[in-house]
Amino acid sequence: MLDPAITKELSVKKLSDAVINHITELGYRPKTIAIHSTTLSRLASYCEAQGAEQFTMEIGNKFVWDCYGMVFGDKDTSRKVNRAIRMMADFQKYGSVSRRPSVARPSVATPKVFSEENKALFEGVLADYRKVAVENSVAKYYGFLLRFERFMKERGVIHFSQLELQYVNVYVESFADAERNTVRSRIGNLKRLFTYAYENGYHHANYSNVLPTATYRMYRRLPETFTPDEVERILESINRQSPIGKRNYAIMLLIARLGLRISDVFGLKFGSIDWHSKTISITQLWHCIVILPENSNSKFLNEQRFKFI
Repeated sequence: MLDPAITKELSVKKLSDAVINHITELGYRPKTIAIHSTTLSRLASYCEAQGAEQFTMEIGNKFVWDCYGMVFGDKDTSRKVNRAIRMMADFQKYGSVSRRPSVARPSVATPKVFSEENKALFEGVLADYRKVAVENSVAKYYGFLLRFERFMKERGVIHFSQLELQYVNVYVESFADAERNTVRSRIGNLKRLFTYAYENGYHHANYSNVLPTATYRMYRRLPETFTPDEVERILESINRQSPIGKRNYAIMLLIARLGLRISDVFGLKFGSIDWHSKTISITQLWHCIVILPENSNSKFLNEQRFKFI
């Protein structure tokens, strides 16, 4: 761990080299190191071209947008790119990078690797959480506790009872720019830990009361089904005056009236339709016959079939 007073003065190139050396010491896999090295090397070249001598989150955001065409922190942006930028920011600010190890699921036969000083606390909060959570969630919480203890050790906090609010604030700041789900999850994990520690005498204060509130919005999703009225409105919205509009209307009729999948519609040929017996032949894993209903819709398909060519 380097002194933050030193890392804040490093140039982009020296800072990126220091990050790579640091994660190598932490035991990152060679493949992961190579990926981050490539990203940070590209960042250093970008900063040199931009005339930026030192790294800032502003230049990091601009780099992701200009070089990858994505928004930093967005869920569609490569996690490796996001991670590399966050490592630069963390190392510059704190002089270290939090390790993200692959942690096996805990079970009765799995030995705990918590330190002796905090073993009772962490095992206790895990046992308490196991009462209300499935094993997969418990495994993730187990990994969170391992990473949080490492964060404490890197800052000289050996025993949980020595944890002060300033370190909690530093830890929260370290993931403040992460995805919404990540922020919400980690705040919840901290609240569970701090509440348990306070109620069971492991700490004199309950820091869960001073943690920020992580807001989470449930965005409205596309409906899985449409009502009959909505189907009619969709059909009526199609312009049937143009050839493309007539084609689209025919496609929607086949989907809405006969329940064909879009892949079935795309695979249709004029030879698939028997206009005399009013049937459509489609091939999936087996041969299937769909009967055309006796209404104006089938008449429309019949009248327009030569105009689609």
